[in-house]
Amino acid sequence: MLMKALILILVLIIPGVSLADQIVLVGARPFVSLTKAVAPRWDFNVFYAETINDGHAKKIVPRDLQSYFQTGLTFKYSPNFNLSAGYVFQRNNPFYQDFSNENRLWQQMIYTHPLSFFTLGHRLRFEERFIDNRRTHATDKMATRLRYQISFTAPLQGKEIDPGEYFFNTYNESYFSLTGNRNAWYSENWSYAGLGLQTKDLGRFEAGPLVQWAKINRAGDARLFYLLQLGWSFSF
Repeated sequence: MLMKALILILVLIIPGVSLADQIVLVGARPFVSLTKAVAPRWDFNVFYAETINDGHAKKIVPRDLQSYFQTGLTFKYSPNFNLSAGYVFQRNNPFYQDFSNENRLWQQMIYTHPLSFFTLGHRLRFEERFIDNRRTHATDKMATRLRYQISFTAPLQGKEIDPGEYFFNTYNESYFSLTGNRNAWYSENWSYAGLGLQTKDLGRFEAGPLVQWAKINRAGDARLFYLLQLGWSFSF
């Protein structure tokens, strides 16, 4: 079981690392995810995250500190399949005068299926992006992007994640910029692996390394961002 998990981690993490070629940064990404059931088969979610670098790479600071706010409504078609749609507001470099905003609409579907000792998840998301242009001080024409995430979640005690028990979670997500102003078609890759705790009354706590690879210009230069992701997820 442990060997299979280690092999899967390598499969998920290596793509993001092997593609990096230019700038390496480190930082942290804390997030909070709150979910409220609004009807028998409907949930409403609010997600907030901050991405913060260590401040050493001053030449690309505008892209290395980011505030991210997301809302979404989910229809639970079945225990293993759901559909969601929502809105994102993202501000890059929020504490400086040359910040830029992005307004985003998104639609996604998630399918999960339990296997022998873990749950495998697939998420496909389509986004319509409206991004501020720093040079023109106007909003660019709508850009579209497709994202695919494969995830692996396994309890570390027993066959299910029960209150008071720890779990392992890892995922890899690829970003494909389809239309609009873009640096590359295959523009980003995020890889994560972490440990979590399912509590009885306070939701889930999770922590682990997140590797973000991204093309930062059309010349092909890339950025590799090593982050410590810290998360709290709670359902009402």
